[in-house]
Amino acid sequence: MGRPPAGSGMHKNSHRKHGSGKKPLLSTPKNKCMNFLHSPAQRGFHQWTFLKKLLIMKTTMLFLLSVCLQLSAKTNGQNVTIRADKSSLEKVLRTITKQTGYEFWFDSRLLDHANPVNLHISDMPVEKALGLCFIGQPFDYSVVDKTIVIKEKKNILPAVLSVADLVVRGRITDEKGQPLPGASVALKGTSLGTAADVNGNFSLNVPQKGGTLVITFMGYEPAEVPVSQSGKIDIILKPADKKIDEVVIVGYGTQKKSNLTSAVNTVKMEELAGNRPTSTTGALLQSVVPGLEVTSTTGEPGGGFNFNIRGTTSINGGGPLILVDNIPFSAPMNMLNPNDIETVTVLKDAGSAAIYGARAAFGVILITTKKGSKNNKVRFDYSNNFTFSTPSSIPKKASPLATVQAYKDMGYAAYWTGQNVDKWLQFIQDYNADPSKYPNGYTMDAGIRYQLAPADVIKQLFDNAGVQKMHDFAVSGGTEKTAYRLSIGTVQEDGIMTSSADSYQRYNVKSYISSDVTKWLTLQGDVSYYTSTKSDPNSSWLWNIASNSPSYTPLVDTMTINGVLYPTGTPKNLLLNSVPSKDRYDDIRLMGKVIAKPVKGLTITGEYLFENLRRAITSYNKSFNYADISEFVVKTTVPANNAAFYKFNSNTDRRTLNIYANYNKSFKNHNFTIMAGFNQDDQFLENLWANKTQMISVDLPSIATAIGNLTANDGYEEWSVLGFFGRFNYDYKGKYLLEINGRTDGSSKFPENHRWGYFPSGSAGWRVSEEPFMQSLKPILSDLKLRISLGEVGNQDIKPYRFLDAMQPYLASWLTGGARPTTLGTPGLVSPNFTWETVRTINYGVNIGLYDNRINLTADWYKRQTLNMLTNAIQLPAVLGTGAPLQNAANLQSQGYEIAVEWRDKVGDFNYYVNANLYDFKSKITKFDNNKAGSLSTYYVGKDMTELWGYTTDRLYQETDFENGVIKAGIPKQIRNGTALVTPNPGDVLFRDFDGDGVITNGQNTVSAPGDLSVIGNTRLAMQYGINGGVGYKNWNFSFAIAGVGKRDLWISNNLTFPYNYEFGTIYDNQLDYWTPTNTNAHFARIYAKAAGNSAINKLVQTRYLTNAAYLRIKNLSLSYSVPETLLKRISFTRLQVFFSGENLFTFSKMPKGMDPTSTEDKGYGINYPIMRMFSFGVNASL
Repeated sequence: MGRPPAGSGMHKNSHRKHGSGKKPLLSTPKNKCMNFLHSPAQRGFHQWTFLKKLLIMKTTMLFLLSVCLQLSAKTNGQNVTIRADKSSLEKVLRTITKQTGYEFWFDSRLLDHANPVNLHISDMPVEKALGLCFIGQPFDYSVVDKTIVIKEKKNILPAVLSVADLVVRGRITDEKGQPLPGASVALKGTSLGTAADVNGNFSLNVPQKGGTLVITFMGYEPAEVPVSQSGKIDIILKPADKKIDEVVIVGYGTQKKSNLTSAVNTVKMEELAGNRPTSTTGALLQSVVPGLEVTSTTGEPGGGFNFNIRGTTSINGGGPLILVDNIPFSAPMNMLNPNDIETVTVLKDAGSAAIYGARAAFGVILITTKKGSKNNKVRFDYSNNFTFSTPSSIPKKASPLATVQAYKDMGYAAYWTGQNVDKWLQFIQDYNADPSKYPNGYTMDAGIRYQLAPADVIKQLFDNAGVQKMHDFAVSGGTEKTAYRLSIGTVQEDGIMTSSADSYQRYNVKSYISSDVTKWLTLQGDVSYYTSTKSDPNSSWLWNIASNSPSYTPLVDTMTINGVLYPTGTPKNLLLNSVPSKDRYDDIRLMGKVIAKPVKGLTITGEYLFENLRRAITSYNKSFNYADISEFVVKTTVPANNAAFYKFNSNTDRRTLNIYANYNKSFKNHNFTIMAGFNQDDQFLENLWANKTQMISVDLPSIATAIGNLTANDGYEEWSVLGFFGRFNYDYKGKYLLEINGRTDGSSKFPENHRWGYFPSGSAGWRVSEEPFMQSLKPILSDLKLRISLGEVGNQDIKPYRFLDAMQPYLASWLTGGARPTTLGTPGLVSPNFTWETVRTINYGVNIGLYDNRINLTADWYKRQTLNMLTNAIQLPAVLGTGAPLQNAANLQSQGYEIAVEWRDKVGDFNYYVNANLYDFKSKITKFDNNKAGSLSTYYVGKDMTELWGYTTDRLYQETDFENGVIKAGIPKQIRNGTALVTPNPGDVLFRDFDGDGVITNGQNTVSAPGDLSVIGNTRLAMQYGINGGVGYKNWNFSFAIAGVGKRDLWISNNLTFPYNYEFGTIYDNQLDYWTPTNTNAHFARIYAKAAGNSAINKLVQTRYLTNAAYLRIKNLSLSYSVPETLLKRISFTRLQVFFSGENLFTFSKMPKGMDPTSTEDKGYGINYPIMRMFSFGVNASL
């Protein structure tokens, strides 16, 4: 710290000289000044020199491994080891400073009266060590953060024991029964007091009338205890709640949580991850941070997550900036190892995110990785997690009997391979009554095969139990001047498909080292390597067959057709005979950091990153023949001449430089912090792809071993951002808080004269709970803070070169010399005047803490405007032959709320916590210049970005609505499908005729003339919520996580939502309630042969078949047991924990069976890779 704590009544020191070479320690006797003992751990400068990447990687790893195997420290965490024989208190305090980083403020003359210290302790918590040091000393101490203020002890009047006096004796311990030596004991309202001895015992003479004892000890809640007439009092102190004074990582610095004035949330990954069976950070962050929307696209191995903060961003896209240790992260976020992450901080408003500039328009996810600590013994950590997974939901098809019955209901007399439908129904009924009558599951009649036995091709495809194995190893520690950490993590995941093609592997290696080169200069280096390989089935038709194969499909592996044996076309066989595609990432991050503290209060930091991200994709759509299991004919996956090998390679280089300085100063109760800096971010991307047909050998596919057509292309892009930024923080007594930010950014993505923008932001806060008039409410209302922030950030999330006239080469349609020459196309119109989109945000917030902050509530309301969005500004005549140029011509507004509440407490050996959050938003267009007519086919002013237009369903047409085949009067007679008008039949969907013209149409398809259309739903994830909690008793811990969405509408039109989407298509178990003349009160409309007739009309977007995608999911249940410390000491372990955990255990939803409300990726025809239900066990160990 660069100042004494508020309220200490002390000011900074002016040093006097001591003997030659001796470090100045005490202030001059002329003034009552303070001496400030500084910790070497609080001074530093980070630097890294970059050579060739591979050499640096290997050299650093070897060096760190050598350090980790050799170094050890004298202390563990905030523990100290002291050997003092009649040593001066000053010397002992210096020892504590060096080992822990604590600082001491004191009157220089005070130590002249200190008594010698005789103390021999080893690996003792610093709180207890301090208590022992101050036993018998003529002064007291108090603690603010990591600063210890030594004050003159109040005069204690000598107590003369008389018959009227009472001797109070007792013992002071923590909740585990450990003594608290040096704890202060005072009789309230008097000058009587004493301190506990090394065993926590105390004795105090008090008047016979008694009173109240006040007990205090550093790091613990003060306690007040009435004097007992028995004279015996045992006191247990609870650890102080330091949550309000937690330090939060913010842009280019840190701040006390109590002083934050912006919308910022921080989660500790160790608490978040716990023992959950997930290898990705995205899964852990779901429904944890209010306002952070995390959605998954698939449950397959290595599946990714999408991140969004506070609603729709821009019509041009955009998302949060992801930083790792203050530097942008280029690779997919699921490449990160959660066990390498210390905290995740989410900056949600302009007040907090604006300092990062151009890429932080829609918030920041700031990830801080684990690092070694100075003065720590070498520590080894190992954890593993073994997980078994099964699909949480698989679609169920209708039985063979129901499937063939549907053929008859559609009017079919025979199947397309000749099976008589009536005979088929009878055969199936006979088989169901006595399966032994047809032991092969089918029968032959007149040379035609009738399949009878039920089968499930989807279940056969997902026949395996998925297995995931995670191992993590880390070694860390530090000496007085050095800290280090080296970690290695592996993930191996095999999916549920019956093939090795369904797998994912990831390897992480991360090293960190920090060294104090001088008292004011520290160098740091951080090297990370991430690599992953994902294997996928390369069969787009795999999902088609899985969805469309009827439930009577035979599951045999081979079939003879025309005397030739072929593999059957079940999804399983197609998977086993195809060649998987491979997708590999390799990411190397080399980061150097320099921290200098040349003068008191000033910290200068330099950071440089070089990152190289490579991606390689290969795929081969192999050609082979198979037996179609529904038509019993031979088919080919892809014509041999079209079987192609595809290869894609990309290389991305990123260079980031940050230089910034922080200076803090205090004048009495006025505290200032000023930060200024410079940032440059450069990125270069190049890629090359090739596609070639006709392999010489299907077993060794490659570009070189193909003889067919070759198609190839390449691409590149390069851009840079340059920024200058500054921040000013002020607070008065920690009550009145002010922050002002400013950033000037220049981006190469814009035209030369429009590249620079200035984006300011500011925030203010008032800690009402610190006002004198609120002190009487402190026992109940322990914290109350009001916040407001307002600011602007620039958005440059567009492709580069949009301001250049680009001409595409192509082959001309004429001949020159017998060949088509290469020519250039006419460039489109380009505007030289477009510039930054501006994102403006205002945020109001409140923080409330109740009952010593055991209950905490945070609430925020915000409005974010994305101004001057880039789009084609005006409609130009078609005869021009090109579109309008890009202009800043649209605005978007999002507004919403966030609420989070937490209750955390401990009673004896029992502790518990529960927290919940709820958030919602709405986004709408407030300006759009390119749609004056208000067409519903594009954006228009007032459009809700997630609204869903459609028809309102009245009911189904019935036979009674017709008279002699003609629809009765007053009932809509026609429905427009595209440009055609269609006459409905009984069983078709009857829509409401809002405009009363007797015809169901979309009018002019505009906002002012929508015909019979209206807004019927909204696809946004409304009222997202999360509930997390846990209970601990001694060595046992149980935790749970719940996530959900309160409201969401989806329009899904595929095989899982509508029966029979094509001729003889399949039907699912939930689709059997379709209209027939005898089932008129059905849910689904009538089904037509060949999916023709009015099938398309019945599947128009409408209210009847909207899917309710709201859900509640039990995300996780975990149970763990930690081996007691008494047993650990016998085996030299510091931690040993075993755990069992379940993920995605139960989901309550109205989605069709086989569809998950959180999975948005449709592999084809409604089938997707299911979200996994996972069960895991593992061990966490440290020594």
